[in-house]
Amino acid sequence: MTQFDEAAESNEVLEKGADYEVVEWIVDDYDNPVDISGDTFRAQIREYAGAAGSPIASFTFEIFLDNNEPTPFYKYRRTMAQALINALTIKEAVWDQFQELSDGTVTKNMRGKVKIVGNVTDPTVTP
Repeated sequence: MTQFDEAAESNEVLEKGADYEVVEWIVDDYDNPVDISGDTFRAQIREYAGAAGSPIASFTFEIFLDNNEPTPFYKYRRTMAQALINALTIKEAVWDQFQELSDGTVTKNMRGKVKIVGNVTDPTVTP
């Protein structure tokens, strides 16, 4: 079963020359962290919603237990390597993220625009 009504809007910026990393977690209606330890996440970037063929790029996910919290809970890390970002030839696109629960339910929980930006200053030039 796929649900599409819970997607939060999140516009992202990917900076050429840098790795991308975001750490997030999911909460219930009472702001309590949800156990996502058995879940799977997928997210792709495409030129526009519904674009056919392969995605322009995909994010990588890692689910981990954050023991630094007063009460440890599971979070996920969404990443993209610098080499992949540097290879992108577009400046704007769209993305979305799906979460598959351990029971097989799939939910689109994030969507938005992506901007790919380069450096303004040449970091190799010494003043």
